Amino acid sequence: MGGIPNNTGGFGDVAKAAQVFALNEVKLLQDRLTELKDWLGEEVVRFQSYALENT
Repeated sequence: MGGIPNNTGGFGDVAKAAQVFALNEVKLLQDRLTELKDWLGEEVVRFQSYALENT
């Protein structure tokens, strides 16, 4: 996500990049934080499903 493209075609498909980032980075962190629920025995964190907003 931190790379700068060398071409003049732009940044590519931003929505696809955001979905890959959410799956590879955010989802993994959410899964780890959700483990607190099992460790503490109660729900201490909750996450909404990932969705791109249409603006």
